[in-house]
Amino acid sequence: MNIMEVKDNEMQRGLNQALYKYLPDSWIDFYIKKTRTAYTARVKNWNSGELQDINKKRLIEQVRLLTESFVSNGGNVSNFGSEISDKTYDVLTPRGGINPDIIAEVNPLTFFCSGCRKVYVFKSSDTFLKFGNGLSQCCQKSLKQISLVYACECGWAGPVTPRPCLNQGHGFEFLKYTGRYAFICSKDGRILEMRKKCPNCGKLLFPQNALDQSNYIPFSFSLIDLLDMDEEEFLSNEELGAKVILAYWLGQIDELNYKNLIKNGIPKESDETKNVQYQLMVKQFMNNGLTKEQAENFAKMAVSGLSSTSEIDKIKDYIDINIVIQDANKLNKQAIEILEFKRILNTGSVSTLEDAKRISKILNTHSRPENYDKTAEKFGIKTVQASGNVPFVFCSYGYTRKNSDPVEAAKTKKPITLTAFPQERNEKKNVYATKLNTEGILFEIDRKRIVEWMLLNGFLSPNVAPDISDDIELKKWFINYINTDKISTFSNINRMEDNITYYVYNLLHSMSHAFLKQAAYLCGLDKNSLSEYILPNIPAIFIYCQNSQGFSLGALFNLFEAYFDKWLTSMRSELEKCIFDPICIERDRACAGCLYLNEVSCIHFNKDLDRRFLIGWYDKDSGEKIHGFWEDALNG
Repeated sequence: MNIMEVKDNEMQRGLNQALYKYLPDSWIDFYIKKTRTAYTARVKNWNSGELQDINKKRLIEQVRLLTESFVSNGGNVSNFGSEISDKTYDVLTPRGGINPDIIAEVNPLTFFCSGCRKVYVFKSSDTFLKFGNGLSQCCQKSLKQISLVYACECGWAGPVTPRPCLNQGHGFEFLKYTGRYAFICSKDGRILEMRKKCPNCGKLLFPQNALDQSNYIPFSFSLIDLLDMDEEEFLSNEELGAKVILAYWLGQIDELNYKNLIKNGIPKESDETKNVQYQLMVKQFMNNGLTKEQAENFAKMAVSGLSSTSEIDKIKDYIDINIVIQDANKLNKQAIEILEFKRILNTGSVSTLEDAKRISKILNTHSRPENYDKTAEKFGIKTVQASGNVPFVFCSYGYTRKNSDPVEAAKTKKPITLTAFPQERNEKKNVYATKLNTEGILFEIDRKRIVEWMLLNGFLSPNVAPDISDDIELKKWFINYINTDKISTFSNINRMEDNITYYVYNLLHSMSHAFLKQAAYLCGLDKNSLSEYILPNIPAIFIYCQNSQGFSLGALFNLFEAYFDKWLTSMRSELEKCIFDPICIERDRACAGCLYLNEVSCIHFNKDLDRRFLIGWYDKDSGEKIHGFWEDALNG
């Protein structure tokens, strides 16, 4: 894709990079080859087309849920409209090809002479670029851009522009730039400081570098694309689709029957049979002297009490009895999580632990492939594999300024605003997305080990625990007790409201960050190019490369195959220490020195992380002991 400022000035950027750094109303750095000069520009708009072959309804529904969560956690939303649905929103992506996809303009338009520091203010980007090859009129020296802007939590932002000197009508004529966040009138020495009241909320603002990341914080998420899976169509079209998928996950349908249902749909004979039985009973009861109303009531009770022999009725009855949550939307979410796990598991480009052992022996690395299975077992990993060609949809849906955490902002009584992108089309609003096939490493965490860890620490009452010898009972327990609705993007899980979800998700999220940070260190990729995807109801963690660079290099496949044991053991060793201990381990439980990631990599804004859950902790004063899930992973 091309980023274009004005004619004949273009830059090449990747689609995924555009979704994080080159969104409408953000400031970017811009280099003009002809003059070999770098400037700051502001993205004006995109030249987009509709993204095809995605589940638009599912993606926009996620946008709706995230904006609602932002508001419920103390933030404001702006420009999103009263209804967020696939009827009111488009999913757009840069068109590609030879035409520019993203339009930007030089901004700020305030410059100063590098010789005498006289200030120049231009009316437009084009006006500046046509102005004498960037040389000042006063000294014929190069013009330097004052790349300073104002930004406010309410969502407003704008470039620094000088105020005129009001003394004796001096105006702008004698203004010079001091280089210290102020202008000076060279005629009378009056200092004009760079400060401005926000035109939206009235807050006093001070300037900072236009490229400072806090001026524009994009809000993004990712989804695993399920569009070409037969199961997704089945889930969308069949009323009982979610229950069938859950029943399959819980071992109530064999593979052959499951595939037959997915391919042919749910047979309707069961309902028709019951209806015939109902009509016959009504006639029989009326023949025995009952009124029509009485006959219908007795027939309804009789039919509902009949034990159905059809497989679908058995499936429905099993899910109704064994799954606590019966809300259709929540059942759908659980079914989608199972399908996402299946998608990663069966991409067609997979390296299993057995493959990794074989390849490691061939490569003759310093790893010990004979220990791979034992290492996985010590770290509580049930299944692990490298998966390629995993289809992701990446979406950016808005931005904030100065702060990204509505909870923390609300505490300071300075709520932040999540702003929607400018509308590209008259009839609908828009979000931006792109699709990418990428690679990553999938960890299915041992359900039994998690339950045992919770029991050991007293996080779980024995009378609530499942039968840990039965994998179906364990799967059912994770479906019933891990409530993903309690996992908000912007706030910590309330332990008092749902302690089981709290402990399990904190453990999984901490594991995910530990895997990812050490992976970035060992495979040579920038940690910001890696991201996480957590499936709490499985439970599973997928760390993946979110740009094409890592995919083309096969960096994560190489890490998994050649260095699996070294990766995990070195990760565990690194967790033992943090430069901010003992404050980190005792008070904060996780911080930038150990588990925190940049927001582009973390799906949960560094919430719900606890290093103690991984390595253990003992408080000498209180005698409190937390057994770490990986506490003994390096022993033996």
